Amino acid sequence: MRNGIYILIFCVILGSGSCFSQAPAAETSDSSCNAPPKEAISYVSLPGRPFGIAVTKDGCHLLVAVMGKGQVSSSGIALLRRSLGKTTIEKFFSLEGGATDIVLTHDQKMLIVAGGRDVAFMDVERMLSQKGDPVLGYLKDASALGSINVNVTGDDKFLFISDEGSESIRVIDLEKARSRKFSSDALIGKIPVGIAPIALVFSPDEKLLYTTAEVSQPSLGWDTKCKPEGDAGGARPSHPEGAVIVVDVEKAKTDPEHSVLKWLAAGCSPVRAVISPGGDFLYVTARASNAVLVYATAKMLSDPGHALVATVPTGTAPVGITLADGGKRLLVANSNRFGGSGNQTVTVIDATRVSSGQAAVLGTLPAQSFPREFASSPGGKTIFLSNFNSNSLEVIDMARVEIK
Repeated sequence: MRNGIYILIFCVILGSGSCFSQAPAAETSDSSCNAPPKEAISYVSLPGRPFGIAVTKDGCHLLVAVMGKGQVSSSGIALLRRSLGKTTIEKFFSLEGGATDIVLTHDQKMLIVAGGRDVAFMDVERMLSQKGDPVLGYLKDASALGSINVNVTGDDKFLFISDEGSESIRVIDLEKARSRKFSSDALIGKIPVGIAPIALVFSPDEKLLYTTAEVSQPSLGWDTKCKPEGDAGGARPSHPEGAVIVVDVEKAKTDPEHSVLKWLAAGCSPVRAVISPGGDFLYVTARASNAVLVYATAKMLSDPGHALVATVPTGTAPVGITLADGGKRLLVANSNRFGGSGNQTVTVIDATRVSSGQAAVLGTLPAQSFPREFASSPGGKTIFLSNFNSNSLEVIDMARVEIK
């Protein structure tokens, strides 16, 4: 009885919704998994350079893509457990090739991992139980180079893969891939875009896909405006702006080659994107422009010349971007990826005031070296950030963090 009283007191102090459950149930409940972190900002060490992050629907587990430092065998997925305000690493699963961005299928049964040339498919149940080989197979394509990002449609029937080195987005029949042990004949085709496509963001109704290309296609004939990144000297502009590309999703499922609807200029080296909760605005990080570009999605097809409605300055070389506080704030990871080592920052932007430019910047949060990708807990109260060069995962409690 005494132990039960202690458990009840401890639960009340934490504010857990499972105060009247048995002790074992409290350890596995959603409320204990999503309890506030012990500190406003904390860090979890990882066995390599973290990239993409996926969070299970209950918030109890994180899956983090980890790239080894030149050792192919050390690339893979780190499994982390969240419980009672703590985030700890439980297991590391090695993969062939690399591991960059990742996505969970909506049925939560499979994790899809981009990794250079191949794309890996992993059984989530086996990963969480740590029983059996979780690697279901690899989709290999000799013509694909630099696979960096993946995303799936809401029905889990179609997979989109951005291939940086191939200047294209692959479209995969995911049902066919699953039934045929991830054979390459599941490839429907490729969407031609510009140099180094990365972002893969669906509109809320999934009729449109927004992607980015760091440099636009030469056939567009855009003016040369952008300098080589990382050049500290007075180099002259050497290439045109990058682009945001709007894709017809239904068309891409049958005829990817002809599915592009519009190219829009997007500053120098646009890389990542996120869409507002209502789908009204698309926010894009332009890495070499040190800015977030804000597009009114309603104008991207009908009036592309006026779709860019705001530009907000950030820190150096912004990469990752996410929304917090129900879409009221933007968090931007300032990578400084061409500036050497050292800790960086996260720019915090008031999303309701982006039209005011610099005045929309609320301040910054600390990060470690090369902050790269974001994810959030269910409800968005906790933000996760991969610090690529620091081999760490940053855990941010948005309710308590101090913006400076």
